Amino acid sequence: MPAFGRHRAPLWAVGWQTLAVSCFARAGSLDRVRAPTLVLHGGEDLMSPPANAELLAGGIPGAELHIVSGAGHAVPLERPALSARLLLAWVARHAQTQPPSTTKRDALTERVTRSLSLHAGALRNVRALRASSARRPPGRARRS
Repeated sequence: MPAFGRHRAPLWAVGWQTLAVSCFARAGSLDRVRAPTLVLHGGEDLMSPPANAELLAGGIPGAELHIVSGAGHAVPLERPALSARLLLAWVARHAQTQPPSTTKRDALTERVTRSLSLHAGALRNVRALRASSARRPPGRARRS
């Protein structure tokens, strides 16, 4: 994984990423994602295990998951040719997809709740942890 070593994040970015991971859990709302979704994940990712990608893809209706062998957390940097092939094929399959309509209520809700997302995320984490112990959605993974 030499490519990942050449692109190290500064310490301040690591801090913000840690805060985001701890406060912005969205597992409870994944089933509301209405856009075609590709989850591209490294099979040797030490920062976010492949099981997390399986949970993510399993929670989003119609999501496509590719776990890339031999890649860690920076899949496009570590396996650029394979990443490009997977992404281009995915885009080609979804090129004719029309975006879902957004209601005025959706837009207003987004604007109003965005400033509360840190606090709401912390509360969602607590709820998600309780719920995840009771159920685990099956993932559909393709090893690439």
